[in-house]
Amino acid sequence: MSAEIALVLENVPLFEGLSAEELSSIAELCHEELHAANEVICRAGEEGAHLYILTSGQVTVETVTAAGEVKQLALLHQGDLFGDFAFIYVGPRIAAIRASQPCTVLVLSRESFEVLAEQHPHLGFLVMRNIALRVCWRLRELDLTLLMSGAQESDEPGGLLRWLGLR
Repeated sequence: MSAEIALVLENVPLFEGLSAEELSSIAELCHEELHAANEVICRAGEEGAHLYILTSGQVTVETVTAAGEVKQLALLHQGDLFGDFAFIYVGPRIAAIRASQPCTVLVLSRESFEVLAEQHPHLGFLVMRNIALRVCWRLRELDLTLLMSGAQESDEPGGLLRWLGLR
């Protein structure tokens, strides 16, 4: 099973630059989960500590607005990742992940990855660099979205969250 997982990881941009041996080391730490349609995989407000790689099916990223409405933020498909923020940041999740159809995910825990990264600093550096690049890309995308929408900067605490409908 570990060899099959390593083949999947080979095609995940987060693990770009890793050797076959390094991918195999990460694959040994992963386990597979199956989720039914409508099953909540991660809940908003819970502390996250896992990285998920969607290997089949699709999931929605959703949050509840201040008005109590469920708002879909994204639809993820095979090959997409989620939980990367929670993988590096200890704190509550800001969104929920729900299986929109039956799906399979590979799961990597922060704790087991940190042990591996301490033993193999090059591996740890490459993965964390790739996560940082993803976060930068998403922040840039959000900046552009805000600029294009004409949103104004707000000195008021929580102004951006209210503008996004999250408060």
